[in-house]
Amino acid sequence: MTTTPLSKTQSVTETETQADRGLSRGQSRFLRHRPAVIGALFLLVLIAASIFAPAVVAFQPNKTNISRRNEAPSVQHLLGTDGLGRDVWARVIYGSRISLVVAGVSVTIYLAIGTAVGAVSGFYGGTVDFLLQRLADILLAFPSILLILTFVSLTEPGIVNLFLAIGLLNWPSVARLVRAEVLSLREREYITAARALGASNTGIILRHILPGLTPMLLVTATFGVAEAILIESSLSFLGLGVPPPAATWGGMIRDAVSITILEQRPWLWVSPGVAIALTVLAVNFVGDGLLAASGLQQQRQ
Repeated sequence: MTTTPLSKTQSVTETETQADRGLSRGQSRFLRHRPAVIGALFLLVLIAASIFAPAVVAFQPNKTNISRRNEAPSVQHLLGTDGLGRDVWARVIYGSRISLVVAGVSVTIYLAIGTAVGAVSGFYGGTVDFLLQRLADILLAFPSILLILTFVSLTEPGIVNLFLAIGLLNWPSVARLVRAEVLSLREREYITAARALGASNTGIILRHILPGLTPMLLVTATFGVAEAILIESSLSFLGLGVPPPAATWGGMIRDAVSITILEQRPWLWVSPGVAIALTVLAVNFVGDGLLAASGLQQQRQ
């Protein structure tokens, strides 16, 4: 039976309606995932605290006061002070700014690159697919942390170089995931209908392929944020991240590695350590919730 243009248009409309219904079901599944909801609330509070840090803390993170150095937690200094008299609570809150910004920007960079490469590779195939996938294979042959360490070692420490190191060197895994999904999506009926209606390849990718990738990209981005926070903290601990005196969680732990501090002043390393652990745990909980909401987990099973 010949398919009329009207029936093709109806097919596309029905697909969009089904997508809206799927979004509503996904929201319900996410809200029923209690760890994900708790993680999302924690992240919202942390983001709000980092944005409005001056209203949350009473001290500047880099303001020194030698007369108040190494004080234990108290009413005035909720998490105590460090060896220079700086307020640990203020440094933890301001340190969250760096971790969240580095994670957000770097993940956005490699998600954009990986999505573009994977979409073009999977949609067009042929020589383009071969060349792009071999480039991805070359980068995947090396551990990403090794490439990032090499990059930041050859450049000056700074937040921009962290963006570039994490963002430019982590896209191959995203490209692989996107390519596999595009290979499946390009054979769907609504893609065939869009071609029959005269849509260009670029239009099909932007209007039909990319929206279909949204659930997978959200899940990938969420887990990527957790990984980026750990990478940034690790680099700051090694002295390859944002240079002092900027407050970073990894840098605060690096400053507290002596035996004396570990034994006698635990608040100096426990505070940033707990901040890293809770933030990464919250992000992973949100990722699990998004995975359950998107239905990708059931599809893989």
